[in-house]
Amino acid sequence: MGPLELLHAALKIAAVAFAALAVALVLLESGVARSNSRSRRWLSRLWRDIGRTPWMSVPREVTAGFIGRAEDIVRRGFENADKTSVFNAVFLGLVFMLIPGAALINALTGGRPFLLVYCLSLVGAFAFLNFAGESARLRPLNAVAAFYLGVSVVFVIPFYVLYSFTEVTIHNTFSHAVMKSVLVAVFWYIAAYALMLAVDVWMRSRGRDPGASATALAVRIGLASIPVAYLLTFLALLVGHVPALDPPRRSWSLILASVISVSLAFPLEFAVLKGTARKRGSQWLLAGWLAAAAVATLAGCALLYFAYAFSIRPLPPADVLAVLVGMQSAGGRYVLGYDFWLMHLPFIPLVILMGEVGFAWLAKAASVVFIRFGSGTFAEEKPFLAGAALAASVAVLAWGATGAV
Repeated sequence: MGPLELLHAALKIAAVAFAALAVALVLLESGVARSNSRSRRWLSRLWRDIGRTPWMSVPREVTAGFIGRAEDIVRRGFENADKTSVFNAVFLGLVFMLIPGAALINALTGGRPFLLVYCLSLVGAFAFLNFAGESARLRPLNAVAAFYLGVSVVFVIPFYVLYSFTEVTIHNTFSHAVMKSVLVAVFWYIAAYALMLAVDVWMRSRGRDPGASATALAVRIGLASIPVAYLLTFLALLVGHVPALDPPRRSWSLILASVISVSLAFPLEFAVLKGTARKRGSQWLLAGWLAAAAVATLAGCALLYFAYAFSIRPLPPADVLAVLVGMQSAGGRYVLGYDFWLMHLPFIPLVILMGEVGFAWLAKAASVVFIRFGSGTFAEEKPFLAGAALAASVAVLAWGATGAV
């Protein structure tokens, strides 16, 4: 599938999606009016803010909001995950029930008994602490047993299972590997969370508060990106596999290159965007966008180069740059295979941000039309209907653009 065919398909999908969104918003507006509903109040406030924001201030406000939402997602979904019942239930269920049960089944069916023996050793250590925990004479042994339990539960078992399951996704049938990647991403998440705990302990030992450190926030954004990067890696392989129909090459070097590059690129991009969005002047914001694009480009090139650097056929730098612009190789034909999608994973934050900026400008234009040809408070009074009109306009524009591609 070439670039034009892909763009044509993407425009059609966007047109259908926005048309469906418009219908859904009309139905919401035509239902029973609920002035106190959270969604209505949020959308009404959003229309009001868009109407009051000057045209040239829209990109800055969208960028600042984008960074704020990303940091909030990291805090809620990663940093403070242990405060939620879902995380605790999943962690306890995996570590104390699913993994030992799977280890027992694996050992009984002829598999390696290492994990089962290791789990039994943890049961023994726990039993020892249960009976000897109050003994002052056995305090050194109690400390060793407690350390052994803590490191094993938080680090050893999750990392061992992560390694074993990732091996399965590398050597398994590709379709099965894609489906299993969702489950394996849970173990990448737990491993990343364990690394965050280790970083927090190290920073506190040096007298620094992780909650008040910009460096710690950047580290947490990077660690939170690890399971996301793992899922995105298989998604990129799947998207590139659909038009080519050839099974993509998978290896530890490819997965590690993807995960490391993405988890390094995301916090750097957010830091650059956050720093420039605070400064006055459009030139600073533009410079931040360009710097973030440069970070994504370097990360994407490093991703693809190191993904195959240790294979039988490493990619020369000229071919890496060719894949960056959608070519199969230097001087070859244009093709958007899985290598193309892999090396563009670091660009995802910028793509989302540019989409939000473009949509915000369209919403700003729609608010001007509402004020000029209707009521000045139309969008605030009927926010769902105003959103339906905007979504329908985008659907018409997208469908009309398909004729020009």
